[in-house]
Amino acid sequence: MHVDDGIRWRRPKRRGDGSLSGDGVPNAVEIARGTDPFRADTHGDGVPDGIDCFPLDPTRWQCPAPVPGDVTPPVITLTEPTNAVLVSSVP
Repeated sequence: MHVDDGIRWRRPKRRGDGSLSGDGVPNAVEIARGTDPFRADTHGDGVPDGIDCFPLDPTRWQCPAPVPGDVTPPVITLTEPTNAVLVSSVP
């Protein structure tokens, strides 16, 4: 006897690129950068995560245009945790 409760379960098919959502971004990469591996468009802006330069910002998606000859170094700011304890000042 089979009882149909109206609920259908479908297992997502794994694609060759390692992406369950089909956006071309491997699931491990999606998890590492905070996007949803089960949705092709994490925040719903209509652009798949694989081509979205800002997959966590729904207000923009296009990559900034490269500036030829731009040699400005990146700004790197290091912060220490508020609960850090100095163990030694000897390098």
